[in-house]
This record gives sequence, structure tokens and C-alpha cells, in this order.
Amino acid sequence: MRASDSGDASIEIFPASSGGPTITLDNLSDNGLIILGDTLGNQSIILNAFDGSVTAKELRVSGSKQFVIEHPLDPNKEIHYVSLEGPEAAVFARGTARLINGEANIKLPDHFSLVANDQGLTVHLTPLSAASEGLAVVSKSTAAIGVRELRNGTGTYEFDYIVHAVRKGYEDFQVVRDKVEDPALKALAERERRTLKNATTNNKSNAGARETAGAAASESLNQPVDAPRSRK
Repeated sequence: MRASDSGDASIEIFPASSGGPTITLDNLSDNGLIILGDTLGNQSIILNAFDGSVTAKELRVSGSKQFVIEHPLDPNKEIHYVSLEGPEAAVFARGTARLINGEANIKLPDHFSLVANDQGLTVHLTPLSAASEGLAVVSKSTAAIGVRELRNGTGTYEFDYIVHAVRKGYEDFQVVRDKVEDPALKALAERERRTLKNATTNNKSNAGARETAGAAASESLNQPVDAPRSRK
């Protein structure tokens, strides 16, 4: 453990072996950061007690990922929403556009093309007019979507759209994988095993001590008592 004498209070907890995980409690007097990393300076998880945020390189959970808010109409209830899940690292853009004389060109946000891969792009359209002949996607990319009305229609009306894509860098995301034992869970299980073993050993030792003490007491009670000597 090392404490910093700088203006912002800081405590670093190092592992017994080099290269192992470290815990840094940083800016304790200000933001209250808890940083988990290694002795090489690589940060894996940052917990910010000031704004409640968690920054992590990867997040793997066995349950659901939820957000929870207070119910605005009932102080005794909460509202829980859960994240949508699927077999890919998907990103999306959605909105409402307008068809004019049977044609529309949807310009997607600049940031969408920075995070989305063109390959595997899918588009869903919903006309907002009962007179629509139907809509078709005639061109698509992460920058823009070209839309035309079917049967050479010349309608002018609004429609909803949603564009899905795979996040760049995650095109080869593996859904089914070989099971890899988590070293942290393994260490926790080993610690629990040792704790249980020590508790069992202590119980046996205590039981043995009680049996020995009980046997000694029983033997003492069974010893013959010398008769008192008579006075002459």
C-alpha cells in the first residue's frame, strides 16, 4: 500500500506478486475515484463515486442489464427497463423522414458511419400514410439511405425508419465459446473452500477438546474416594 502526499488524497494497494491487479483510491477529497488495474498502469475498471459512473473495458453479466427510475406517480414503486440483447454488437439509427413525389434520401448522422460497419446493414421502413403503395430501399450505406415508393408511386408523406448495423471492430463477435474459468471466481471459490475447511477443522478440534475434557471429568468422578482416617 502506498499513500500519496499530493493535494488530492490517493491510496494505491498493490498485489503480493508483480503484474497482478491493483486498486487505486484516487482524488478521495474530490471525485472519489476507485480504479482497478495492474502494476503496468493499465486501467480495467474505474468507479466514480462523484457521479456514479462505471467505466470498464468489457462488461459481462449473467443476469439482465437494467436502468431503474422512481415511479413519477407512485412513490412506493420503481420502473425497471432492461437492455435489448442479441447475438451481435449492434448499433442503430432511427427517425422520421418525408417522401416527396415518391422519393426520399435519408442522411444519417455523421457519427453513425464512424461506429457502424457498412457490411450487414439492414433498414426497416414504416409508411405513415394509408394511401402508400409501399416503400423500397434502393440504396443504403452508413451515410445515407435511398427510398422509393413502389409501383412508381409519387406519394408525398412521412415514414419512420430504423437502421441497424454491426459495430466496427466487433464483426467477428463469437456467440458460442469454450468455457474459460474466470480466475477471480476461481480465487473466490478457493477462498471459500479454505474457509469451510478451516471451520470444519476448528469444529473438529473443539469437539475433540470437549470430548477429552469430558472424559477426564468422568474419570475423575469414577475415582474411589479415600475414607477419612479416624482420630485416635
